[in-house]
Amino acid sequence: MLKLLLIFELFYLISSSSDIIIEPIKLGGNNIAFIFIPGAELPPDRYVPLLKQVQLISTNSLWIAIPSFPDDFPLEILRPKVIDEILTKLYKSGMSINTTIFLGGHSLGGITSQS
Repeated sequence: MLKLLLIFELFYLISSSSDIIIEPIKLGGNNIAFIFIPGAELPPDRYVPLLKQVQLISTNSLWIAIPSFPDDFPLEILRPKVIDEILTKLYKSGMSINTTIFLGGHSLGGITSQS
C-alpha cells in the first residue's frame, strides 16, 4: 500500500503544474473562493470558460481554483493534498485568509469533493 501511495504522490507532483487560479474580476461583496474539482479525464482548462461566466454573474469577489490530478483522474486519496496545495496557491496569489471557501466539482470530481 505504501508503494502505491508513493506512486500516486509522484504522479501528482508531475501533474500539479497545470493547476488554474483565476483571480476575482470584481471588487466588493463577500470574498469567496470556489475550488472546482474536474471530472475524470477532463483537464482543468476545459472548465475555465464556464467558471469565468460564473465570475461575471457573481455579485461577490470570487476566486476560482481548478486543481489538476494525475492523468486527469480525481482520486479521493489525493484530495487532501490537492486541496492544501491549491489553497496555498490561492493565498500566494493574494486571497485573504478570511475568504469563505466552497468546494464542488463535476462528475467524479463532484463525488471526490464530497468525501
